[in-house]
Amino acid sequence: MVGELSTYDCPREPGGKVRHMASLHTSVGQLLKPILEPRVTVIDRAAFVLRGLEELQTERGLEYRLQEWIVTDARDAQTGRTDT
Repeated sequence: MVGELSTYDCPREPGGKVRHMASLHTSVGQLLKPILEPRVTVIDRAAFVLRGLEELQTERGLEYRLQEWIVTDARDAQTGRTDT
Protein backbone atom coordinates (compact mmCIF):
# COMPACT_ATOMS: atom_id res chain seq x y z
CA MET A 1 0.00 0.00 0.00
CA VAL A 2 1.12 3.51 -0.70
CA GLY A 3 0.26 6.09 1.93
CA GLU A 4 1.46 8.37 4.68
CA LEU A 5 2.89 6.81 7.83
CA SER A 6 2.03 8.65 11.05
CA THR A 7 3.06 8.07 14.65
CA TYR A 8 1.19 9.58 17.56
CA ASP A 9 0.19 9.15 21.20
CA CYS A 10 -3.43 8.34 22.01
CA PRO A 11 -5.35 6.91 24.98
CA ARG A 12 -7.83 4.04 24.44
CA GLU A 13 -10.47 6.03 26.31
CA PRO A 14 -10.56 9.63 27.61
CA GLY A 15 -8.32 9.95 30.65
CA GLY A 16 -6.78 6.50 30.05
CA LYS A 17 -3.15 5.50 29.69
CA VAL A 18 -1.52 7.08 26.64
CA ARG A 19 -0.23 4.57 24.09
CA HIS A 20 2.25 5.18 21.27
CA MET A 21 0.70 4.22 17.90
CA ALA A 22 1.44 4.16 14.18
CA SER A 23 -1.01 4.19 11.29
CA LEU A 24 -0.97 4.31 7.52
CA HIS A 25 -3.34 6.67 5.72
CA THR A 26 -3.94 5.99 2.03
CA SER A 27 -5.84 7.93 -0.61
CA VAL A 28 -8.91 5.78 0.17
CA GLY A 29 -8.62 6.04 3.95
CA GLN A 30 -7.06 3.96 6.70
CA LEU A 31 -7.03 0.37 5.39
CA LEU A 32 -4.86 -1.11 8.14
CA LYS A 33 -5.64 -1.01 11.83
CA PRO A 34 -3.15 1.12 13.77
CA ILE A 35 -0.37 -0.73 15.57
CA LEU A 36 0.47 -0.18 19.23
CA GLU A 37 3.96 0.52 20.55
CA PRO A 38 5.67 0.46 17.12
CA ARG A 39 9.41 -0.26 17.05
CA VAL A 40 11.91 -0.20 14.20
CA THR A 41 13.41 -3.70 14.15
CA VAL A 42 15.42 -3.73 10.90
CA ILE A 43 16.79 -0.84 8.90
CA ASP A 44 18.82 -0.55 5.71
CA ARG A 45 19.36 2.03 2.95
CA ALA A 46 16.01 1.58 1.25
CA ALA A 47 13.56 0.33 3.87
CA PHE A 48 12.87 -0.40 7.50
CA VAL A 49 10.61 -2.81 9.37
CA LEU A 50 8.12 -1.41 11.86
CA ARG A 51 6.82 -3.95 14.38
CA GLY A 52 3.89 -3.46 16.74
CA LEU A 53 0.72 -4.98 18.13
CA GLU A 54 -2.69 -4.93 16.49
CA GLU A 55 -5.52 -4.74 19.02
CA LEU A 56 -8.61 -6.82 18.27
CA GLN A 57 -11.90 -6.95 20.16
CA THR A 58 -13.12 -10.57 20.28
CA GLU A 59 -15.88 -12.39 22.12
CA ARG A 60 -13.23 -13.33 24.72
CA GLY A 61 -12.12 -9.72 25.16
CA LEU A 62 -9.14 -7.85 23.77
CA GLU A 63 -6.51 -9.85 21.89
CA TYR A 64 -3.25 -8.67 20.40
CA ARG A 65 -1.51 -9.85 17.24
CA LEU A 66 2.03 -9.05 16.17
CA GLN A 67 2.22 -7.02 12.95
CA GLU A 68 5.24 -6.09 10.86
CA TRP A 69 5.19 -3.42 8.18
CA ILE A 70 7.97 -3.03 5.64
CA VAL A 71 8.26 0.71 5.06
CA THR A 72 9.96 2.03 1.94
CA ASP A 73 9.84 5.00 -0.41
CA ALA A 74 6.60 5.16 -2.43
CA ARG A 75 8.54 4.80 -5.71
CA ASP A 76 10.01 1.51 -4.51
CA ALA A 77 6.71 0.31 -3.01
CA GLN A 78 4.98 0.60 -6.38
CA THR A 79 7.56 -1.69 -7.99
CA GLY A 80 7.95 -4.02 -4.99
CA ARG A 81 11.65 -3.16 -4.61
CA THR A 82 13.25 -2.88 -1.19
CA ASP A 83 16.90 -3.26 -2.18
CA THR A 84 17.88 -0.06 -4.04
